[in-house]
Amino acid sequence: MQISIKPLDPVLFRGGRPFNIDLDMWASSMFPPYPSVIYGALRAIYFVKNPNELRYANDPDNDKTLLLKIQTIAYSKDGRVLFPMPNDYVKKKDSEERIAFGLMPKELKNVISSCPTNYVLAPQKGTRVEGVSGAFISKENFEKILQGNNQVEYIDRSDLICEEPKIGIGIDHTTGTTKDKLIYQVIMHRFLDTSILVQYEGLDLPESGFMQLGGERRVAIFERSNGDIKPKAPAGDYKKFRLIFTTPTVFNNGWLPEWIDPKTLEGSYGDLKLRLITTALGKPIPIGGFDMKQRRSKPMYRGVPAGSVYYFEIVEGSFERAVQLFHGKAISDIARATEGFGLAFVGAVE
Repeated sequence: MQISIKPLDPVLFRGGRPFNIDLDMWASSMFPPYPSVIYGALRAIYFVKNPNELRYANDPDNDKTLLLKIQTIAYSKDGRVLFPMPNDYVKKKDSEERIAFGLMPKELKNVISSCPTNYVLAPQKGTRVEGVSGAFISKENFEKILQGNNQVEYIDRSDLICEEPKIGIGIDHTTGTTKDKLIYQVIMHRFLDTSILVQYEGLDLPESGFMQLGGERRVAIFERSNGDIKPKAPAGDYKKFRLIFTTPTVFNNGWLPEWIDPKTLEGSYGDLKLRLITTALGKPIPIGGFDMKQRRSKPMYRGVPAGSVYYFEIVEGSFERAVQLFHGKAISDIARATEGFGLAFVGAVE
């Protein structure tokens, strides 16, 4: 099943950092939102349609919403399906063209470095580059990247959303009046004719309707949508591949999956034996949340952001098997993979 979500008002997507107006005066919204935001919103749609089921919320034996599994998250603008730009793509420094090209693995020789891998990603010699953080690419261009295409056009985040500040003041819930000296500011995001596309399974939702989304429970509309937003996997007999994460993920060893040995950088996933070549990671992000049943914060993790890329060499196995195990799957070391964390796609490496 697939659903399209379009906010009608500016929305607030909070990150993992707590916000307490007694201590903080400023908070920002993040974009794209964590998959857990969308997961929770879809569960809420179900409970609105089935209020008698609400008593089973968070009851593993009876809560039907826990069958929900998010398979793909993308965005839509002007009829195009969009994904976050992989971090191994950059643009020429100070260039105004929205053209990004891929970095290439370069072996570290005669270099003293704290880098744990034997390779780093680098541009062609003499080329000055800069990152395109926050950029997006169309599904067609994403598939070109997966096929190994070295140059693609990208879309700036400012084409999808704009920031809108909002001033608020704390409320005394006992008296219903405002609290003195508790003014705060939050940065909201207004969607510019942009929608969130979600491919999911395991939950029966209405064809269309209104929903609440993000912090402050802003109004959005949702409706069933057609087409397959999942990018196609490349075909071929490659000895190397890259794993591109389109949503944040969490590994127990920080940036390194627990199935990779930190010393040898080798490991097994299913019946594949792999060697980690290099990575293109963003800054770590805090991933937490709030447990509605326990009425307390969930454990905080140091997450790997969307757009992160891992390069692997196949020691034992085939590229076809790598596609079967990784492409469009949730790759994470924690149980929240069904929420959409760790959605990854396989790209070819020559």
